[in-house]
Amino acid sequence: MRCLRILAAAMVVIGGALAPAAAQTSPPPAGHPAPPPKKSFSDRLYYGGNVGLSFGDVDYVDVSPYLGIDLGHNLSSGLGVFYRHRSDDRYEPSLDTSDYGASVFVRYRLTPQLFLHGEYDWTSFEYPLITGDTKRDNYDSVLVGGGFAQAMGGHSAFIVQALYDLSWNDTDPAPYDNPWVFSAGVSVGF
Repeated sequence: MRCLRILAAAMVVIGGALAPAAAQTSPPPAGHPAPPPKKSFSDRLYYGGNVGLSFGDVDYVDVSPYLGIDLGHNLSSGLGVFYRHRSDDRYEPSLDTSDYGASVFVRYRLTPQLFLHGEYDWTSFEYPLITGDTKRDNYDSVLVGGGFAQAMGGHSAFIVQALYDLSWNDTDPAPYDNPWVFSAGVSVGF
C-alpha cells in the first residue's frame, strides 16, 4: 500500500505542476496562426491492451485491457485490469491457477515513438505448493521502464515495453520469475 501512496502522490504532483502551465495560454503574436483548439475529454482518451493465448501441455490465457487519458505536455496516465489463467497438464492431476489484478500507470513521451513508463501493479496470484495444492497471495509491484510505439494508421499503434519491478525479491513468492516484465500490444488513440 505504501508504494501505491507514493505513486499516487507523484502522479498528483506531476499533474498539478503541469496543469497551471497548460492553463496559461496567451494569444499568439500578430501574424502567427492561432493554436489548435483544445481536445475534448473524449478525444484525450485512449485504450488498448494485450491478449495472450498459448495451448499445449501448458494452456495460458491472458487478457489485460487498459484506459488512459492524455494529460498534455507529452504526459498521460491510466488504469488497467488483467486476468491470467494457466492449466498445466504436466502434473497429475492438472495444475490450474488464476491471477487477476489492477494497475495505475503514467507515461511520458520522449519522442513520437519512445516513452518512459511508471506503474503501480496489484496482483492476486495463485502458485503451487509442494503438497500439490495451490495458495493465493497478493503482490504489490512498482514497475519502471520504457517502450516503443509504432503507428499503424489512424489513431492506433503497436506498443512494446520493458519494465523493471523495483519491488521484486527472489526470496518472496511473486507472479513473475524475474524482475523484468516484457509486453507487447495495440493501443488506440495513444
